[in-house]
Amino acid sequence: LPTTSDVKLYVTDLNGRVLTQIDALNVQEGWNRSVFYPGNLTSGIYLILLESDSGVQVQKFVISQ
Repeated sequence: LPTTSDVKLYVTDLNGRVLTQIDALNVQEGWNRSVFYPGNLTSGIYLILLESDSGVQVQKFVISQ
Protein backbone atom coordinates (compact mmCIF):
# COMPACT_ATOMS: atom_id res chain seq x y z
CA LEU A 1 0.00 0.00 0.00
CA PRO A 2 1.35 3.44 -0.82
CA THR A 3 -0.30 4.98 2.27
CA THR A 4 -1.96 3.80 5.49
CA SER A 5 -5.64 3.17 4.78
CA ASP A 6 -8.68 1.04 5.54
CA VAL A 7 -8.71 -2.10 3.39
CA LYS A 8 -11.34 -4.59 2.29
CA LEU A 9 -10.53 -7.97 0.75
CA TYR A 10 -13.20 -9.78 -1.24
CA VAL A 11 -13.17 -13.28 -2.69
CA THR A 12 -15.63 -13.60 -5.57
CA ASP A 13 -16.56 -16.18 -8.15
CA LEU A 14 -16.20 -15.28 -11.84
CA ASN A 15 -19.80 -13.99 -11.88
CA GLY A 16 -18.87 -11.36 -9.28
CA ARG A 17 -20.76 -12.96 -6.39
CA VAL A 18 -18.97 -12.11 -3.11
CA LEU A 19 -18.14 -15.32 -1.24
CA THR A 20 -15.96 -13.88 1.53
CA GLN A 21 -15.26 -10.37 2.78
CA ILE A 22 -12.50 -9.34 5.18
CA ASP A 23 -12.38 -5.78 6.55
CA ALA A 24 -9.12 -4.45 7.94
CA LEU A 25 -8.95 -1.03 9.54
CA ASN A 26 -5.92 1.24 9.42
CA VAL A 27 -3.51 -1.05 7.53
CA GLN A 28 0.01 0.39 7.48
CA GLU A 29 1.68 1.47 4.25
CA GLY A 30 4.11 -0.94 2.57
CA TRP A 31 3.95 -4.70 2.08
CA ASN A 32 1.30 -6.55 4.10
CA ARG A 33 0.22 -10.17 4.26
CA SER A 34 -3.13 -11.85 4.78
CA VAL A 35 -3.74 -15.60 4.95
CA PHE A 36 -6.85 -16.96 3.23
CA TYR A 37 -8.20 -20.43 4.00
CA PRO A 38 -10.55 -21.54 1.20
CA GLY A 39 -12.73 -23.55 3.60
CA ASN A 40 -15.68 -24.96 1.69
CA LEU A 41 -14.90 -23.45 -1.73
CA THR A 42 -14.95 -26.05 -4.48
CA SER A 43 -12.31 -26.46 -7.17
CA GLY A 44 -12.47 -23.58 -9.63
CA ILE A 45 -11.27 -20.12 -10.58
CA TYR A 46 -11.87 -17.21 -8.21
CA LEU A 47 -10.96 -13.55 -7.90
CA ILE A 48 -9.55 -11.73 -4.90
CA LEU A 49 -10.10 -7.98 -4.79
CA LEU A 50 -8.18 -5.58 -2.57
CA GLU A 51 -10.00 -2.28 -2.10
CA SER A 52 -8.23 0.64 -0.40
CA ASP A 53 -8.09 4.43 -0.50
CA SER A 54 -5.58 4.00 -3.37
CA GLY A 55 -7.99 2.03 -5.57
CA VAL A 56 -8.83 -1.59 -6.35
CA GLN A 57 -6.50 -4.42 -7.34
CA VAL A 58 -7.73 -7.78 -8.65
CA GLN A 59 -5.91 -11.11 -8.79
CA LYS A 60 -7.17 -14.42 -10.18
CA PHE A 61 -6.46 -17.66 -8.30
CA VAL A 62 -7.27 -21.34 -8.75
CA ILE A 63 -8.33 -23.93 -6.18
CA SER A 64 -7.75 -27.52 -7.18
CA GLN A 65 -8.57 -30.36 -4.85
